[in-house]
Amino acid sequence: MGLTRPLVVALHLLALCAACGEAEQPTKARDADAAGAASRSADMASSADPIAFKVGATVYGVGMTIQLTFPEDRQLTQGEVAVNGQSRPAAFWSERFDDVDPLPDPFPVAADESVLAGGTVEPECEDPAAADLPVLTVTSRNLAGATLVNSYKPADPKRYRAALAEWCAMPPSVSVSASKQWPDGRFEVTLQVFNPTSEPVTAKSAGMTIAGTVWESASTEVAPRSRGELTLRGHGDGCSSENPWGTGHVTIDGVVQELEEWESEQC
Repeated sequence: MGLTRPLVVALHLLALCAACGEAEQPTKARDADAAGAASRSADMASSADPIAFKVGATVYGVGMTIQLTFPEDRQLTQGEVAVNGQSRPAAFWSERFDDVDPLPDPFPVAADESVLAGGTVEPECEDPAAADLPVLTVTSRNLAGATLVNSYKPADPKRYRAALAEWCAMPPSVSVSASKQWPDGRFEVTLQVFNPTSEPVTAKSAGMTIAGTVWESASTEVAPRSRGELTLRGHGDGCSSENPWGTGHVTIDGVVQELEEWESEQC
């Protein structure tokens, strides 16, 4: 029952990008040597190739994807998105593996096959209009076994910074991040609480009985511009689509949190 929500969202963004049917052509990868990549510093964005990024604000950060092709068969061994000194894993997707779960690792790509790479980051919000640009790096091996590194930055900084401004302006929110269940009927669900504001907030879930399940009350305070966890524990008939976060019983500073329908039913 465990969930890794940031990765799920990254893959969801990739799938949406693949289905959008826009006329953008995949960018041909331009290789760099692995030794040079190992010494990347604050000027990494200046040496990255400009490319069309699809960007959007989500509760997990600024999500982004790019579309690539390679001139030869590759095994994609690692991807990451980096900005403001932080880095996060990037995910890969192609139509060939649309129904494959889990996705292969390393991720195989044929010559001239279109592949999508993407992930999410949480950039600094001090001045979105002048924010540093993220760099998405893809590490791969060719048929000769050589390690190759490709780095990319948004070709349209204004579009990225607009998505960043939207993310920085989001109100506090919650999302389902993990869940566990035991044979004796006990279970535990972890909600991630996102607070992008400049003031601390308090997330609460009232104690209640829903659909034959007893839920304990829970509360947590989350510092400004940070994330916290609200752990909900229950016992009884089980964790179903009728739960505190899907029925308006989870609040942040008294404001009822309304999750997307697909996430309200996560358990």
